[in-house]
Amino acid sequence: MSELHMGKPIYLNGTNIIPIEKVYLGNYTFRKGYWLYGSKEPVSIVVCDAHGVRALDIQAHGLSLTELIRKVPGLEAVLAEFTAVGD
Repeated sequence: MSELHMGKPIYLNGTNIIPIEKVYLGNYTFRKGYWLYGSKEPVSIVVCDAHGVRALDIQAHGLSLTELIRKVPGLEAVLAEFTAVGD
């Protein structure tokens, strides 16, 4: 099973950075036991600063913020908090 998750937001010099991580969990059953394994890797970030909100992939290419919000649970609510603070 593989899903996108939002990491802990980071605040640095007036900029909020939200890491987006791909989390993979798997399992394997064999005769004498059960094996559970997982991994987590960064795939993109969302940057919230005075210039607005934008999403970048791991190579710093622009991404569709709307698409990322659709795929990452809870991201829309966190972005609403950050943008409301600047209003």
